[in-house]
Amino acid sequence: MELKIEHEKNKNRFVISDEENAITGSLNYHMEKTDLIIIDYVEVHRSHRGKGMGAKLVDALMKYAKELGCKVDSRCSYASSVIYKNRDKYKEMLRE
Repeated sequence: MELKIEHEKNKNRFVISDEENAITGSLNYHMEKTDLIIIDYVEVHRSHRGKGMGAKLVDALMKYAKELGCKVDSRCSYASSVIYKNRDKYKEMLRE
């Protein structure tokens, strides 16, 4: 299954689509100040759960935060668990 992740900056979200271009998941966030990104929630369609799509969305946001030089915090328990599991990889983007 080929997946495509797109950043919809005007909507403050990342979306993941399948090979038929159907959106199968999204990560919504907002900026707090100019140097802090808050993850509001990650959602993956029920039929696509358990395939790592949510983690790919979190990773895309973390790469974006790194490019901007921003810190990241999460209000979403799923995103928080992905970040925690990869804390060594993401440590420079984590809010202290």
